[in-house]
Amino acid sequence: MMVPESVRKAVRADAPPKAEASMVAWLDWLENVEGDEIKLGLGKCLDVGTKLGLVNLSPQVITVAGTNGKGSCCHYLEAIILELGYKVGTYTSPHITHFNERIRVNGHNVSSTEICNAFYTLSKISGSAALTYFEFITIASLNIFNAYNLDFVILEVGLGGRLDAVNIVESDVALITSIGLDHVEWLGETREEIALEKAGIMRPGKPVVCSDKEVPRAIYSHAELIEAELSILGVDYFMETEDSYWEWSSNAKSLTKLPYPVTSGAHQLRNISGVLKVLELLNIDAQVLESSVRKVCHSLVIPGRMQSISHDLGFEIFVDVAHNEPAAEILSREIMGMRKVQKTACIFGMLSTKDVVGFLTHLTPVIDRLYLVELDNAGALSAEEVMETAKSLDKKLKTSCHSSCDQILSEIFENKYFVDRLIITGSFITVGEAMKFIQEKIA
Repeated sequence: MMVPESVRKAVRADAPPKAEASMVAWLDWLENVEGDEIKLGLGKCLDVGTKLGLVNLSPQVITVAGTNGKGSCCHYLEAIILELGYKVGTYTSPHITHFNERIRVNGHNVSSTEICNAFYTLSKISGSAALTYFEFITIASLNIFNAYNLDFVILEVGLGGRLDAVNIVESDVALITSIGLDHVEWLGETREEIALEKAGIMRPGKPVVCSDKEVPRAIYSHAELIEAELSILGVDYFMETEDSYWEWSSNAKSLTKLPYPVTSGAHQLRNISGVLKVLELLNIDAQVLESSVRKVCHSLVIPGRMQSISHDLGFEIFVDVAHNEPAAEILSREIMGMRKVQKTACIFGMLSTKDVVGFLTHLTPVIDRLYLVELDNAGALSAEEVMETAKSLDKKLKTSCHSSCDQILSEIFENKYFVDRLIITGSFITVGEAMKFIQEKIA
């Protein structure tokens, strides 16, 4: 069953900021919507994108969708493409600490001035005031990319696929990563329904790669329906792991004795395997590709994905933007695979739209102390709510509530709490707030 179009508001009563306005002013305007509710579809977004000539971009376009792993795949694609010597624009969401992280050209965040100029240009286009926040910044990002002489553009889907703003662009290859239960109020309550929404990024007759370990039937059926060329991990391309290296193969091509990625986890091997298949489909020579992959595996640290933070405070810090039950399962496995320490603590904050019970079911067995924080977001669960949930799952777990990430981090940094390892997780917002504090303290 096709999930119906969802409902949202996207009418701005106020006039847009002026040309010299700051990023803060623009983002405040974009978030200020009112008026009658309208259907969430691609109509308005497609109209504006067509006016600006953004539906058919000159560079080769890779669109990436999935429940988890989208951001990691975009970082791998970007890094390998740059190693190959090409020019690339990358659009991802959400950001961790700075909005500019969402829009990168050749591996560097685009400047605030350039983004504000793109916002101002778009605000003058008829119909742009009725775009949602995400639609507006997506089109502005595409317009920025259009000003560069790029070889590739990588676009990460924000939500679902079929009705996402990114889907106005005709892609050359689509990549679908893992598929799990998340955003069920928008995408459907089963993996099959969610998979069908994500399958909406496929294009008739064009290649699509899927790296999910249990591919839903909807992916196969939709690819067959529109005659997309589907490649499945374990069927059309393969990865094998050994103690000190891993290998990738597809048809007659193979990459042997590759180093494991710096960002750990079996899921990252699935991610990078799908990326390699995408690049093969874009006719990248296997020998040239192998050299670039080796360099990227050795060096690429993906922000917010079980990222180790270097400091001299005497304990380990890891940040991970996991925010749903499938990601929590992966995170718990990573924690269990670490060296044993006396005390593993976790700073945790989550949005109310997420499955906090499912997340904490995986998390609580692998930590010794849980610090619940109030997030600076109206849609966040309160620390008290999360503590009650955690206590219902594990009555022996030590928990405490804190007014902010800054507050508990200050106390930990001042040795008021003893920890050997600190995990910070639950949402992009939690990690972002924590990272801002940590970066200031260890700068």
